[in-house]
Amino acid sequence: MAPKDIAAHYAAHDLYVQSPNVDNMPTSILEAFASGLPVVATTRGGVPAILTDGTHGLLAPRDNHRALADRIVRLLEQPAMARRLARNAYATCQAYTWPRVRDQVAVELPRRDWRAGRDTVRRRARPSVSMLTRLSRMSLGELGWRSRASARIAWDRILAAQSAPAWNRSALPDALAAHPSLDEARASMGQGEWLLAHRRLARHFTSSPRRFPLSPADRRLLVPAIKDRFPDATSDARARADNVVAGQYDLLGYLGLTFGSAQTMAIDWQRDPVHDRRAPRRFWSRVPYLDPACGDHKIIWELNRHQHWLALGRAHWLTGDSRYRDRFVFELTSWLDANPPLTGINWASNARAQLPVSLVAVDARVLRRRQLRRRAAMDRRSPPGDRSPAHAGREEPLLLLQPQHASAW
Repeated sequence: MAPKDIAAHYAAHDLYVQSPNVDNMPTSILEAFASGLPVVATTRGGVPAILTDGTHGLLAPRDNHRALADRIVRLLEQPAMARRLARNAYATCQAYTWPRVRDQVAVELPRRDWRAGRDTVRRRARPSVSMLTRLSRMSLGELGWRSRASARIAWDRILAAQSAPAWNRSALPDALAAHPSLDEARASMGQGEWLLAHRRLARHFTSSPRRFPLSPADRRLLVPAIKDRFPDATSDARARADNVVAGQYDLLGYLGLTFGSAQTMAIDWQRDPVHDRRAPRRFWSRVPYLDPACGDHKIIWELNRHQHWLALGRAHWLTGDSRYRDRFVFELTSWLDANPPLTGINWASNARAQLPVSLVAVDARVLRRRQLRRRAAMDRRSPPGDRSPAHAGREEPLLLLQPQHASAW
């Protein structure tokens, strides 16, 4: 939902219901307060800190749908109570406006500065004690895991300093599962026949039992059903995908963000276009992604989650336009070029050890009307013995990629 449409949606409804099992202090409840809506929520997280049951709204226990429904019905049947709760909620939400928060911070910060000065000497005198206290609270299993993780990171950093990490296909035969259906692909890899191995892997993925809700076999029946039930689906899918093809992305409430040059259509996968800043290209553990100089890491990471690839697949199915398949291949190629293993901010996220393989697999299934193609750009990442002038302009394997350092995965 676009930010400009939020107020209209609140205004068009009579009641706001939020039923999380886990939550902190949801801003959406304050938005409902400010919109004059009575609220029904659960007693999880920080919700009770901003919503007092019977005063600003009604609270129900977690995982009790009957209690939740009872409170919803009560407000619908008792409009006077609903109006009273909404008025109280609107009045209390004024405490969360920026002027009020600013004044509270202005009073609180000097107090904290004084306390911080008093405690600084104590903190500096006992750093080792604090570390030992933390270590003493860890189980043997956690200590072992943290030690192995630190050693692995240090080793990867040494390897990366000696030779720049790069995608390498030569280790893929050993990485494949020991399953008969993969024997042909494994044999092709062992012989260096990467294009044939790619085709055999593609055939394996599309003919094996489905692991995702969608498969290529669904397209013949699903597309006409969607067009019949949702007449605007095709035009909506085309509009969303056209934005992506044009290099415009809607992320985290920002509309039409561009991450590269409009002339070349190149994508800068490490750039924050909102603040016009870029994270440094270095070993992932040395990227200071919380430093404002790198930009907002959440904006960068959101693009690199590649959720918009599903929009391309949807449009390709509904329209048959090959531009959307080609854009997917272009972006995947671009991402691999810009994000070699263990290098850059996109390997510093919680998902740093994975290109979203499941998403790529889904898109490869959805977009496989023809063989997905890569051009000679892939050739420079091939093993030395796999390079030849004859490769120029030929179809290149898309799926056969492997980090140079196995511990990256």
